Amino acid sequence: MPAQPFTSTRQTLDDDLDVVYEFFYDKGLTDGLPIVPPTEERVARMVTAASRKVGENIGRIPPANGQATVEKIAVNAVMAGGRPEYMNVLIAAVEAITEPQYLLQSIQPTTNPMTPALVINGPVRKALNINCGAGVMGPGWRANATIGRAVRLLLLNIGGAIPGDVDKCTQGFVGKYTLCIGENEEESLWPPLHVERGFKPEDSTVTAITVNSSINLHDSSHRWEDLLQSLTLGLLDPTSNNYIHINADALVVLNPLHVQILSEAGFTKEKLKAHFHKNARIPLDWLSERRRHLRMGEGAEYYQVDGKVPIVWRPEDFVLVVSGGMQGGHSCFMPGGMGRSVTKRIAVV
Repeated sequence: MPAQPFTSTRQTLDDDLDVVYEFFYDKGLTDGLPIVPPTEERVARMVTAASRKVGENIGRIPPANGQATVEKIAVNAVMAGGRPEYMNVLIAAVEAITEPQYLLQSIQPTTNPMTPALVINGPVRKALNINCGAGVMGPGWRANATIGRAVRLLLLNIGGAIPGDVDKCTQGFVGKYTLCIGENEEESLWPPLHVERGFKPEDSTVTAITVNSSINLHDSSHRWEDLLQSLTLGLLDPTSNNYIHINADALVVLNPLHVQILSEAGFTKEKLKAHFHKNARIPLDWLSERRRHLRMGEGAEYYQVDGKVPIVWRPEDFVLVVSGGMQGGHSCFMPGGMGRSVTKRIAVV
């Protein structure tokens, strides 16, 4: 048991999974799916695996501004079905989403179906068996599923974002249950995201990026010209939130085969970002009058470039991640439209 006592409320329940699940569901403490009972013994194992003290506050989660202490993170990690060795990933994820530039206080109550997408980099991917290849976005992979789900439970139980009450999301998004992927560094010909952001290859990191959907970008051609056209046109969606809130990142997850084709044609990450920034622009009349007004609120310099509206302000605001398998010509665009992505180092113990 941890040296510091737990502070969470204790509840005595019958030793019956149905009873436990119904209790937590009735209290509004789940995402609607069955949970693992957070017994003191299970929570203690989680806390012991962490690199921080049990009562340490990792961050306040809005809008309730509850303290995401190591203990509270451990409780929700148990409920999500996670393993103790996932704890330091979750601590780093909470550090990321509670940074001011991430704008979690605006994301939690909005009608927009925005949610954190977690991207894991570095050696921790192998150590924790995080999927980076085929089927990376699920289903069927415990680490990916439960790490992402634990973050959602924290947003609900510590942040107070109860659907329909505080969380005003109009329709929701399946990614709000869980969204955690590993970057396929081994099959990528480009530097991984964490190295691009100044970390060492041997560092392990988690990056939190706000997204609100996943749009499949399908092109099975082996001609780079065809692929580049398909990817660029796939970003030209005037209903994307990025075309309104331009001060936000846009996530493009490319499969390794697409990256191989583009790399062999001379494209680096930087060159592809520059191409997207220059060509993923829509005519002004594609936006309704109200959306034009919202866009203008960002400032005249963000409104139009050469008579067209860009999806992001700067080329570097495209976040390119290589993930998935080599089979099939499928990549995806995951627009977000609020806040900036944040990368944090994962402690290795």
